[in-house]
Formats: sequence, structure tokens, C-alpha cells
Amino acid sequence: MNETQAYYAGVKSIFTRLAPFYDTIALPISRVRRQVVDLTAARNGSSVLDVATGTGAQAFAFAKQGYDVTGVDLSEAMIAGARRKNRYANLKFEVGDATGLP
Repeated sequence: MNETQAYYAGVKSIFTRLAPFYDTIALPISRVRRQVVDLTAARNGSSVLDVATGTGAQAFAFAKQGYDVTGVDLSEAMIAGARRKNRYANLKFEVGDATGLP
């Protein structure tokens, strides 16, 4: 295993263990999600790509405002958590590496 592969394996391992608790850990910053949406000043009808979406909290904030959103994360466990919580037709989640997006 080369250095890059070892790094990715380590990141995936950490976030697989954190995924069940991630929303609780990130709770202190949950209030800023709507502010981030407003800060972007995205036009109505815009599409949003949330890279490193984790369990999807920021993606949900954009979807709630009507944007078409794709959340991408390297961790399958994080994406699984986001998919379980997703109630928006305009939001989808994909496992992917930010350095090699299609």
C-alpha cells in the first residue's frame, strides 16, 4: 500500500467509526447551516455540490431552500447516514473522492 492509499484507508476508517456520532459532534455548528446557504447567494434554480458532505447537514439546508443538491463524501458510512435521513426529492448522496469527481 502506497502513502496515498494508506491515507485514504485511514480517513475511511476514522469516519466509519465517527459516523454514528457525527451529528452530535457537529451540533455546535448546526446553527450556521442556514447562514451558509444565505452567504452563497446562489440564484433560484441553482445546483449545489456539497463536497465532504458527511451526514448531509449542509446539503439538507440547501435542499430545504429548494436547490438541487448532490452531497459527496469519501465515507460510505457517512453517506449511509445521510441517505437514511434524506426526505428531499431534490437531494441525492453519492460516495466519491473529491479529487476525482466525474
